[in-house]
Amino acid sequence: MTTFFDKKRKKWQYEFELDGRRYGPRAAVHPVTKQLATTKREADAVEETVRVAARMAPKIAKAGESIIADIVAALHPTWEGQARAKNIEVYEKEILQFFGAESSVTSALTQIRVDDFVTHLKIRTIKRWHGGPKLKPHDPVNARKWKDSGKKLRPATINLYLGVLAQIVERAALLRDEATKERVLKEPPTVPHQKKDKRKPRPVPTVICGWLLENLAKHAGEAFGASLRFGFRRGEIFSLTISDVDFEKGGVNLRAERVKDKEDEFLPGTADDMAFMQALVDQAKERGTKFLITYRRGKNHSWEPIKKPKSAWKRVMAKVKEAYGETWRWHDVRAAYISHIAKTNPLGAQKLARHSDYATTALYVGIDDDFKRQVIEKAGQHPALKIVKAA
Repeated sequence: MTTFFDKKRKKWQYEFELDGRRYGPRAAVHPVTKQLATTKREADAVEETVRVAARMAPKIAKAGESIIADIVAALHPTWEGQARAKNIEVYEKEILQFFGAESSVTSALTQIRVDDFVTHLKIRTIKRWHGGPKLKPHDPVNARKWKDSGKKLRPATINLYLGVLAQIVERAALLRDEATKERVLKEPPTVPHQKKDKRKPRPVPTVICGWLLENLAKHAGEAFGASLRFGFRRGEIFSLTISDVDFEKGGVNLRAERVKDKEDEFLPGTADDMAFMQALVDQAKERGTKFLITYRRGKNHSWEPIKKPKSAWKRVMAKVKEAYGETWRWHDVRAAYISHIAKTNPLGAQKLARHSDYATTALYVGIDDDFKRQVIEKAGQHPALKIVKAA
């Protein structure tokens, strides 16, 4: 170990050379705990930690070697055509920062580095933008406007990052050396998949539905009501337009490009449902927009479509929790729709929910106490039970 005590600075320091690069002399501060070494043993431990990190760090590619940036550039056309292209840009940027855009594929895409990236995602906290809409979030000048929330990434979000990394590894695994024709990555690393917490949809109780319809902001209440009537997913209702409502057929057409399963669907409605949709259509025409659910910030602003009622839902859920002790997600509105239909027609619930398997539909079905009572009453009429006598 090349550690020593600097009497002048009164600090333990380390100094070593690795692959032609000199490290130190520097104060022996642990890179993770940020604690200054107070003994030689602690200084040796710091020096070894730095040495290991230096060995694992991606090396700058030599002339002719494939680099991470080239792989990412080759994947851009595929990513740009996806609906979540802007999110992929965020994942791509962090991957390039971690692995090094100019790093060689062979030195950067190792199993150790991939595992380190997973650990990095698990321990890092989320930063929130507090600079408003006028400032540019990614301008270095505005870096101080990003505030640490203290919250960590969820497994589902980590998997989105790892999905992009997996595509990079898959692309790199196809590369071959021009001279030897051998694969550049002889042992491509495995990109792990994080287990997600499975939360079943919980149908919003009827009493809560009524309360929400009275207390939600107008645009959110309209979307809520439409979802209760047709079982729309959140992304579907907020992208719905006037032309999607078919009054001749008595229902709503969902376009393939805007639904989860990428297939055109028709959702029939009752006379009351279509009267509700007629009111939304008339309102959209009056507002001069094609979207059924719109919002405006003030009288001098135009009516604009929104992606989700985040603020409106958050505010009303705070009141619901205060009154009822629990909260529901927007997706639970769809569960209430599916659950209501399933009580009378399970197969119909599957079809209207647009699930390929009833097992998926079953996850949405909530059975309330009244329905349980009806089931038990019918079960109690079984002929065989008449011969069963109490002890």
